[in-house]
Amino acid sequence: MGKASVHWFRHGLRLHDNPALLESIMACEKFYAIFIVDEDATEPMGYNRMQYLTESLRNLDAQLRALGGQLYVMKGEPTVIFKILHAEAGMARLTLEQDCDATWDKHDKVVRRLCEQLGVEVVEKMSNTLWEPSKIIEANGGEPPHSYEMFMVSASDIPLQVTIRRGRRAVAKPRSGKMSSYGELTDELAAKIGKELGYYPENNELTAFEGGETAALALLQERLKVEEDAFRDGYILPNQVNPDILGPSLSMSAAIRFGCLSVRKFYWEIQEIYFRLHRRL
Repeated sequence: MGKASVHWFRHGLRLHDNPALLESIMACEKFYAIFIVDEDATEPMGYNRMQYLTESLRNLDAQLRALGGQLYVMKGEPTVIFKILHAEAGMARLTLEQDCDATWDKHDKVVRRLCEQLGVEVVEKMSNTLWEPSKIIEANGGEPPHSYEMFMVSASDIPLQVTIRRGRRAVAKPRSGKMSSYGELTDELAAKIGKELGYYPENNELTAFEGGETAALALLQERLKVEEDAFRDGYILPNQVNPDILGPSLSMSAAIRFGCLSVRKFYWEIQEIYFRLHRRL
């Protein structure tokens, strides 16, 4: 059985600017893209948030299928799933986006110990923040900054992380049929994910945002037009200066929170527009 590389999608539900994903598809014979629904670790969320997540997973699966692969959505405890992947699929490498949340760190330590016992290489990359939190803490004398001013002082001498190009290498379809998973993420099945976990609409809610990387990148282009007009007219914070109360929301919060949009891409796109319009700076 050939050695397999598994990428564990969590908060980075995108293909662009995903260094852990690119690391996963390098030098492997088989590639598995997975998302785990772990009820014990998943924080409580309402129906709209679950709907956004479901749309994001569906979009991610569609993009992977366009590259020759697919997304496997699995339900259960991560260590149990990884044992199955190791035994049935020959998992030799596990890649994931490192989460700076202390809650996730506790669960990740358990996964790291298991992988060490199984002889599985673990590759973690930080791509959901502008600065690596560990470097900020180190620059602040080993403690997290307790104010924005302290944070800016600590970050002043640390270079910002740059984005990387979106990988286009084809991914092979997993061939194991014995994994404890939902299998293929069809439209019909994706619609059931929320209900299986006990999420139902309460009052026929209409979601304000469409989930998924494709929608997030399209919304980003609309947001950049507004930011560019503001920079050209000589002001910042356009939502406060000229609020469009009746128009569609251009907030990128949901897309960044779920990792459908890289915060680094958002930052550098804004920077590029600003300095293009103010070359003298």
